[in-house]
Formats: sequence, C-alpha cells, structure tokens
Amino acid sequence: LWRMVGHKHLFHDGQHLALTVWVPGRWQRFALAPALAHGMPYVRAVHSNDPEISFPADEHAPWAWCVPRPGRATLLEAHTLQALDGTLAGATLREMAEVLYGLAAVAADWHADSALRARVRRLAQRGTVLMRGGYRRLLQHAPAVQGRLYRPAKRP
Repeated sequence: LWRMVGHKHLFHDGQHLALTVWVPGRWQRFALAPALAHGMPYVRAVHSNDPEISFPADEHAPWAWCVPRPGRATLLEAHTLQALDGTLAGATLREMAEVLYGLAAVAADWHADSALRARVRRLAQRGTVLMRGGYRRLLQHAPAVQGRLYRPAKRP
C-alpha cells in the first residue's frame, strides 16, 4: 500500500481503518481489513472506468474489476420494483423489508411508527403508481401533448 503514489493519510473513523491517498486532482479512499498486518497479501479492487490507475498484467483478471456503486436514484428505482414484485406476490410489508434491508435491521427497527416501516410502505405505493402508468416519468421525455390535428378553441 505504501508504494502507491500520492500523499497518504491513515485514520480510524470509529468503525473501520481507512486510508486516503491524495493523487493530484482527486482523492482515493481505501477500506482496510481489521486483521491486515505488515507483509500480509491483500486484494485491491478498483473501478474499471478509472483512467488514472495503471494495472500490472496480473490485475487484468475478471475478479479484479469492479463496478461503481449505483446512485441513490438507481437504488430507489430498484427497491421500488422489488417492493412492487413483493406486493403483487402478496408479501407483507415486514417481509418486503426483510428482503430489502435484512433481518437484523427489521428486528432492530420495526414497529408501528418506525421510519423503516414508512419507507417500505412508500416504496410499495411508488411501485403501485409505476404499475398504473407512472412509469412514463422515467422516460424523461417532454410531457405528452395533443396530436398534430388538435387546434385549441379560440376564446374571447
């Protein structure tokens, strides 16, 4: 790790050991395994579309490539479609929450007035709206207009 070019800053954020490297023009962040010791082998995963990282020949293996984390909008749409699938399959809100957020999160934070329950309920509602025609807004085209033969009435 110390052979990488750039100014390095090693710190503990309270949960994980992290390394940030300043390469002129941008920061690179690395999460380090808790059991990593001097001289131990390690794996470095980088984004495949990062033009500033050069790869030695052995790092061209398929497992060495990773894809960027999806954005918030992409995750929202994916969770919405998963909630729609759950709704159509007859799953309860709690069952959908377990699939989307995991058993531990549901066990810790599921009650009648919880934010998690409200989030899953909104996802299910968004899915239903999408199914009933709201999917058109995903196309991001101009709003629908009248046909070419439509002429608005002349009003005084």
